[in-house]
Amino acid sequence: MQGTIIENLSGRKLSVLVILLIIAQIVCFLIGGLIAPTPAGSQNILGTPCKDIRINGSEPGDGKWFYSRGKGACTAVDMNRFSFDSHHQAYQVVYTFQMPVPRNKMQLDYSRWQQNLIGVLQVDIVYHSQIEIAPRTKITLDARLAYRNKGDSDDAWKPYAASVVERMLDCSINDEMEQYNYNCSTIPLFELGSLFHDYYLLNIRLPADTDRNI
Repeated sequence: MQGTIIENLSGRKLSVLVILLIIAQIVCFLIGGLIAPTPAGSQNILGTPCKDIRINGSEPGDGKWFYSRGKGACTAVDMNRFSFDSHHQAYQVVYTFQMPVPRNKMQLDYSRWQQNLIGVLQVDIVYHSQIEIAPRTKITLDARLAYRNKGDSDDAWKPYAASVVERMLDCSINDEMEQYNYNCSTIPLFELGSLFHDYYLLNIRLPADTDRNI
């Protein structure tokens, strides 16, 4: 013969259990709101054009990095100086993106809790009657990614990844007038599946193509 023992919680025990559950829930909310990073976020980083005096990125210094903030920052280039009759070439400019950008005069850093970092490129192209951009154009990007951590010097960038990639760029323009910008699509560039470092640096250069004379 089977028997069953039923024990009812007293009002005091039930009140203590409910209070403990409420406190645990409040602690979880505080951890999520004050300590843990946001589930997803975005930053718009304006690339800084830096002057590269080397010939098509050759020696000296394959390990040379161009960055816009800190001691030893690069020399910014005035893009208005590049004209069709100028001897300057596109590969003499390195576009640098230093991540993350400061906020409210405070230097931010990436958290190890962050799952991934996705980079897309938005290209601004000014219309010129002498050179018109096709609606669909293949562009070549020489991209290099570096990192450093807290406590490292401003120039202690270490190589992380490098690749010469080709991407398709779709552009259109409503009014074909001088100094008007094309409406170009975004270009997927890179994705990091995990973040083990505090700061990242992206250098992008448009390499010279001797076969096509560009």
